[in-house]
Amino acid sequence: MVFLFDDFDSEVFQNFAHTCPEAPVFGTPLIRSRIYRGLHLPRLRPRRPLYCDILRNINVIIGYGDENERRHWTKLIRYMGGHVKKEV
Repeated sequence: MVFLFDDFDSEVFQNFAHTCPEAPVFGTPLIRSRIYRGLHLPRLRPRRPLYCDILRNINVIIGYGDENERRHWTKLIRYMGGHVKKEV
């Protein structure tokens, strides 16, 4: 079973992700993009909802700033299929 959400900023999504962290979650933009390109849905990692794949194969290094800010950016980048590292 896969769960679809249109808005990853909504309170409904936040509550769902908190209560069911292992549930596979996709965003509707990911579904549309994959259908348009004729690709299968990706295999999800546990606790990694995927809203879209616009940052697929992109590595972002975040090694500065407040820890809460880093967590926020890390979460957003991962929602878009990107990878985050602390340092090179």
